[in-house]
Amino acid sequence: MKKRKNWTSFKQLDNKNKVMRIVNLVLLFGFFVASIILSIIGKTKADERLFMSGLAIGALFILPLILELIIGRRISNVLVLAYTIYVICAGFIGSLLSVYYLAHGFDKFVHTLCGYIMGAIGLLAISLCQDYKTLKISTIVVFCVIFSLGVEYVWELFEFATDRLLNQTMQGVPIEGYGYPLIIDTITDMLCNLGGALVFVAHFLIGKLTKCPLGINYIEKELVIEKKSLQKNENYILDEEKKEEN
Repeated sequence: MKKRKNWTSFKQLDNKNKVMRIVNLVLLFGFFVASIILSIIGKTKADERLFMSGLAIGALFILPLILELIIGRRISNVLVLAYTIYVICAGFIGSLLSVYYLAHGFDKFVHTLCGYIMGAIGLLAISLCQDYKTLKISTIVVFCVIFSLGVEYVWELFEFATDRLLNQTMQGVPIEGYGYPLIIDTITDMLCNLGGALVFVAHFLIGKLTKCPLGINYIEKELVIEKKSLQKNENYILDEEKKEEN
């Protein structure tokens, strides 16, 4: 079997990352099994929605592990944990347990959570485009907010397209005689996303400008990609291509 040179073994992880890895695996496998069980229940009760949703959401829980096998390297523990928490809230609790229909405000909570998570992932995005160490804090926080809102905008376009093409009600029930739902749902979703992004910005600023890091240093360590690391990976890929040509 070919050795994966970019793969970090469990023994090579520090204690904090070992704990994070175990937590991620427990959550991913635990909710994967729970999703499949609900899918089977849906099949036995002839509930097609529950059956298909259970399979789809179950697949989402094992997606990070499949991606790791494909790319041959571990995904950041912080990134996997953020992804897992979001899928648990939006997919498992919201859809499979029908909390979206039982508690109207839960949808707004999910959008707020998404805003915070996308704000954090903005650190990864901006580090891919610029040398992170040379950036001003003000530049970073503005980018994180814009990045989060950009993701929300794309999601709202997806909801709109789904409603129009598949006759769904993701953006609300259409008004009789008009054929479209009120825009209030879209606006409040975006405001909730903005709120979540601003919570991350507050978290980030407190962590960077005070003596209380609140885990921001660890988040940066896990998400930010330094230019040296990028150059090292590019050189490795070029060397491998040259070897294949020879």
